Amino acid sequence: MKKFTFAMLLVCMFAVSALAQSNTGTLVGTVSGPDGVIPGAAVTLTDNTTGKERTTTTGGEGSFSIPQLDPGTYTVKITAQGFKTFTATDIKIDIGREYSLKPTLEVGNISESVTVVAGADVLNSTNAELSNNVSSRQIQDLPLNGRNPLGLIGLQPGVASNGAQGTSINGQRSTFTNITRDGINIQDNFIRGNAVDFTPDRATTDDISEFTITTQNASSDKGYGASQIQEVTPRGDNNWHGGGWEYNRNNKFAANTFFRNASRIPKDPLNQNQVGGKIAGPIVHNKLFMFAYYEKFLRNTTSTQNRTILTPSARQGIFTYVDNAGVIRQVNLFTAVGGTTGVTAINPLVQSRFLAAIPATGNNTNIGDQLNTTGYTFAQTGNQRRDGFVTRIDYDYSAKSTISGTYSFKRDPRI
Repeated sequence: MKKFTFAMLLVCMFAVSALAQSNTGTLVGTVSGPDGVIPGAAVTLTDNTTGKERTTTTGGEGSFSIPQLDPGTYTVKITAQGFKTFTATDIKIDIGREYSLKPTLEVGNISESVTVVAGADVLNSTNAELSNNVSSRQIQDLPLNGRNPLGLIGLQPGVASNGAQGTSINGQRSTFTNITRDGINIQDNFIRGNAVDFTPDRATTDDISEFTITTQNASSDKGYGASQIQEVTPRGDNNWHGGGWEYNRNNKFAANTFFRNASRIPKDPLNQNQVGGKIAGPIVHNKLFMFAYYEKFLRNTTSTQNRTILTPSARQGIFTYVDNAGVIRQVNLFTAVGGTTGVTAINPLVQSRFLAAIPATGNNTNIGDQLNTTGYTFAQTGNQRRDGFVTRIDYDYSAKSTISGTYSFKRDPRI
């Protein structure tokens, strides 16, 4: 029984691993000196956010690789006997991408140092992927309609939208796009239509820190999909910080349309609020970090709708037409066909389920032919309610072990 339980535990662990895709970045590099590559150099990587350190040494060809790095900025220090200490600051690691660092050490005392500001890796020189990263600053600073950061995908090369919520990347079907948050797929994989424009886990500008779009040659560690969108949930650091917000939009500060003004029709009522807050910081300094976010969306609106309905006579089966001489005539469909088909009245089921739900008389003569159809204008409410909660916990167990977990709950009655 114990062997069976252990075997089942292994199956479950591997099953979860198979479902998750890469949600980290990698630092690779080659350390050189005036006479060629330097093997055995010590490489220390420090997370600027949490202070966590990772160490490694260069191999026989002077190369090194540090995988599974959380997106963020890092500082790299490289030391080797007979050379000055090399330090690169502000190295930006992006989700799903490799950062290539190729430092050249100068001959000198190890107590001497050379410091450079590395910044972001603009050119991908490690593989054939075509990808681009949208940073936290871009998400926060660029204007967005509805606070949905995925709207920035349309700024990427090869991305097109047909205007009907059907974003296509490199001319492919929208269902070919794989979207993940922290390595877990967040799409409705039963429907999977309009993949970019419809995800049950709707992103906002404050519950993801950045995302990477891979448009071509995606590597196998990213999972299913010819194109990839990888989102990252913000993580806490050693400083407490947070914020709150409320965005309001209403008809008091909106302009009416030209034609409505010309017809002296007032603006439709509208009151929209997006309110929320977030907080992040250390639960245990240098060890345990948290991030929490909540946002609520409320929209109350009324819009004018026009519909075409049957006139009272047409509802009784009496239809009006104009003959070739221009004379208006009527025909009773039940009388006309009653002798051959036996249809002499409206089916009660049709009467109760269809006709009863349609207004008996119209109120807009500008719609319909006014013979058998007329117009009906009415005010339709379009109230929306949705909210979402996201939290992330990161525990740096040791220099080589980190445990992270994200919980995301999004509620939208329309889904």
